[in-house]
Amino acid sequence: MAENPSTVIGESIQVEGSIRGEEDLTVRGRVHGTVELKGALIVDENGIVKADVVVTRAQIHGVLVGNLLATELIEISATGRVVGDVKTPRLVLAEGGRF
Repeated sequence: MAENPSTVIGESIQVEGSIRGEEDLTVRGRVHGTVELKGALIVDENGIVKADVVVTRAQIHGVLVGNLLATELIEISATGRVVGDVKTPRLVLAEGGRF
């Protein structure tokens, strides 16, 4: 998805609060709060995001609980699960993915 490496929240890291930025973010751990990015949000298979999210693009391989707004694209893989409202001009849902 991204040409540049993204910031990574590791598997043993838990973040509570607001995250804002202009680069991509990969979540392998847990995030609770709000996420606003001009880049992409990538939730790995072990990642859990409980937040309202506003991003350009989103790839969900783990769990996202909250409202998700992506201005370009949302991709939910076979292992991905989204619980909440989803708003985007383009949605790709792999077989087995849930929202």
